[in-house]
Amino acid sequence: MPVRLGRVLVVDDDPDTVDLLTTILSDAGYEVVAAFTGGDGATTFDRVVEFGDGWMPIMRPKTNPVEKIPELRERLKKAGRDPKSAPVSIFFAPPKKPALDALEAAGVERAIFGVPSEARDAVLPRLDAYAAAMRG
Repeated sequence: MPVRLGRVLVVDDDPDTVDLLTTILSDAGYEVVAAFTGGDGATTFDRVVEFGDGWMPIMRPKTNPVEKIPELRERLKKAGRDPKSAPVSIFFAPPKKPALDALEAAGVERAIFGVPSEARDAVLPRLDAYAAAMRG
């Protein structure tokens, strides 16, 4: 039986996104629980507190999941869990040093950048730019 790295709750209102993330995370060794509702509401946080080991929202132009981290931590605390027991990873984080510093200061453990499915000549410079942003 393969070793599981942990449990992850994947929540989004787009079933294709949930399916994709579920496949990627399962293949990487995580036990995935999927849900098809909004990603930062009370119901989602209740699910994270109940059985999730992390919250992985997608950074979108009109939403800032970082603002919800204190609420998630408080719900974990009220449930008797260590507030740090559910790490936060942000998908499609902005690849700029000030934004990455702000995410880290807010308690985000992982910032995940998007990489397009393009030719090597288009992708490698973007990866170099991401690495430079992380180094500062």
